[in-house]
Amino acid sequence: MKRVAIVISFFLLAACAPKTPEAVADHFVDLYFVVIDQRRALDLTSGLARQKLEEELTLVEKVRTTYDQDQAKPSIFYVRRSSKVMGDHARLTYDITIRQGHDETLRNALVSVERIAGKWTVANFMVREGHLEAAPGTSPTKP
Repeated sequence: MKRVAIVISFFLLAACAPKTPEAVADHFVDLYFVVIDQRRALDLTSGLARQKLEEELTLVEKVRTTYDQDQAKPSIFYVRRSSKVMGDHARLTYDITIRQGHDETLRNALVSVERIAGKWTVANFMVREGHLEAAPGTSPTKP
């Protein structure tokens, strides 16, 4: 019976896993920026993105044992600005707004996604200051 429960759990998790590059990138942005949970975001990564998150987790490990993560959590919102899928690779851009008290910080992120063995993963990501300039005739996409 226990074996059946494990098999069912595996299939349920597989069914819930994001299946498009946009869904994977959006879920990564949710976990990494909004929820601020690098450990859960790690499951969506490969390559350089995975190395970056593993390094971040090592750096914040001691800090996270001394405070309640929710107490310092800002309000974070994002909008997907673009998505370009080219075969087994995709590049998505996001505008990210971080609000804490009266302060507001604007960032933009480039998320590179690739399909490895039939599964989309975040291969790399970069974060920069400010929101992206609007391209003529385009509008942001809400995930």
